[in-house]
Amino acid sequence: MFDTRIGRIGLLVCWDIWFPEVARILTTQGADVICSVNNWVWTPPPLFDDAGNCMASYLTMGASHVNNVPIVAADRVGEERGGKFLGCSLITGVNGWPIGGIADAEKPTILYADLDLAESRSAPVWNSLNDLPRDRRVDLYDPLLGYTGGTPLPR
Repeated sequence: MFDTRIGRIGLLVCWDIWFPEVARILTTQGADVICSVNNWVWTPPPLFDDAGNCMASYLTMGASHVNNVPIVAADRVGEERGGKFLGCSLITGVNGWPIGGIADAEKPTILYADLDLAESRSAPVWNSLNDLPRDRRVDLYDPLLGYTGGTPLPR
């Protein structure tokens, strides 16, 4: 976690997006935004769905959605040493949906978006029946997560 003048920035590195607890821990530590730097390579086929998106882009959207935090995910394109990089970079809003789409898998693309980091701290409860922070059952599984995060920091 990095405390900066613009807010608290959490960091994921590549493979981390496949482990939901990493983004959750960063969020409970007060991340206003999560940056995900990647070298996503092939996954079990199919590599891309009919829309041209890779699994990593969906994992990023899911992590953003369930944690109410924007994620800025940057991946490479092209090939190196026989490995094909998936591209599919994206920036999500706190709702998990991409802002401005998902980058191409084949050509370098620059993505940018305006993010209101305060929105992470005040992301709305989905509805009166579904409040993710409230509904987590940490009383059942927190000791199983293998970390001692202490008291979650307010966002």
